[in-house]
Amino acid sequence: MKNILKLFVKGILTTIPLWGVIAYLYLFPMNYMDGEYPYWKANKDFISSTEEENYYSTLILGDSVPNGGLKESLLSNRVYNLAVGGMKPVETYYEMMKYLKNHEKPKSVFIAYAPFHFTTNDCWTARTLYFNYLSFHDAKEVNDLSRQLEDDLFYSDEINQDLYSYRLRRPDKYLPALFNGNFDGRKQSNTEGYNKTLSHNGTYVGVGNDNHSNHDPQSLSNIDSFQVDPVNDIYYNKLINLLTDNNIDTYIIQCPFKESCYDEIKPEVYKEFWDYFKNIKNKHPDVIMDMDAFILPDNCFIDAAHLNYYGSARWCHYLSEKYPDIAASTETIEEKAKRLASFIDESQTLEALLEAAQDESLDVKLWASDDSNINTDENISKLLRNTRYTALKKPNVDANGDVPLIQAQIYIQGTSEKLTEKNYTIDKSDAIVHSY
Repeated sequence: MKNILKLFVKGILTTIPLWGVIAYLYLFPMNYMDGEYPYWKANKDFISSTEEENYYSTLILGDSVPNGGLKESLLSNRVYNLAVGGMKPVETYYEMMKYLKNHEKPKSVFIAYAPFHFTTNDCWTARTLYFNYLSFHDAKEVNDLSRQLEDDLFYSDEINQDLYSYRLRRPDKYLPALFNGNFDGRKQSNTEGYNKTLSHNGTYVGVGNDNHSNHDPQSLSNIDSFQVDPVNDIYYNKLINLLTDNNIDTYIIQCPFKESCYDEIKPEVYKEFWDYFKNIKNKHPDVIMDMDAFILPDNCFIDAAHLNYYGSARWCHYLSEKYPDIAASTETIEEKAKRLASFIDESQTLEALLEAAQDESLDVKLWASDDSNINTDENISKLLRNTRYTALKKPNVDANGDVPLIQAQIYIQGTSEKLTEKNYTIDKSDAIVHSY
């Protein structure tokens, strides 16, 4: 009997390290998870919280394209961006269920997804299940529906095992992240990402400024057939019903098209795409369906789908004029000016600054080493015609070599209070304006 007891105690003691690892995985995910985790967690914590300091009259729903493209700093302090990179209608439906349970319902909601996220499933296992974003009940509900529909994008024997393995924090599933993150090596960067997401009303995608390849699977031009996945379709319709049943003004908008990519869309794919949304409109007549193709030049994108700062400013400006609800604000001119200045501080191009600075809350002063340098680029010249600005020659502002320099100073409209100052160099060889 004593030998059996000793073996039992020894067996318990040998499992202590295992239970310690599992406890660590449960309690400290911010220490080791990859860089996408803090954004999903910030979203989850926000919608789960019942403490609401501010009322948000407008919500943005969707994936990384609207998250990076529709910035509260360009729209309104009453906008909260619930879009998350990799999110599909499936996750968004449960997201809104929880939001409406814990928060006052918004006046309006704008929904936008890259076409890619209707036809495939790139993040269900890698993020939704891996991050334990949904409750076990909700994730299993999707799992069971997928099995019933034989939808192999959301259900397979391996995905079914992952549903339980991730929920139980099986160490073998998370050890690669633990080792790659040196156990707690990602804590600082994840905490910074988490805090930034909450402070920017949900917006987190760090868009760049340069134009890159068109070979992005999220673009309609890289899709051979627009056949909506059955589970995505069911949850997209459930999401719309949830919103309209709660008397929320529901806007379905299309993500901007990159000009060069738009020209490459196959006619049959284009027809399938628009036929799907026409059918959605027929099913949900109360929805405001924006069927206009918003085409932007290539210099507004960082790839085939995602916008840079200039593109973001263009999209927000376009929507604000078309749908005033999205820019409804309770701010003073000073508060609005400071919000816009925060975007200008993050952006790196004169184009982005001038697009954002068209707002009446700002005054812009441009100092140039040579007045003609301001009008070097046709696109900048066009922006200047729509911007309230003062151009002043400042001989002591110069740049090294043959690269001319422009200095921009942003003030609260009608005051001498300077909010920010940026320096830009123009490379005349390609007429690209850079900040430094």
